[in-house]
Amino acid sequence: MNDLIIWNSFVWNAETLELKNTLALPNKIRSGWGITSRQEKDADGISKLYFYITDGSSQIFVVDAETFKIVRSFPVIIELIFLLKWNKGEKF
Repeated sequence: MNDLIIWNSFVWNAETLELKNTLALPNKIRSGWGITSRQEKDADGISKLYFYITDGSSQIFVVDAETFKIVRSFPVIIELIFLLKWNKGEKF
């Protein structure tokens, strides 16, 4: 897959800026304000592209780039001690 630019549900080829597709976020994702991608192997060992999307909640959604369906999600956990030290400006 070529490098892509994804913004506001539009997908462009990063080199030619040709509009490639439009996407609708899966219903579980309220609005996507953070998205990145990663090439990884699926359960059958086949290399596929996945999007990692956050909607500002405590979940990160892993979305199949071809079908745009959620394949899994996982929680974002921030260590409270880290956050408290960061707030106070302490060094780690």
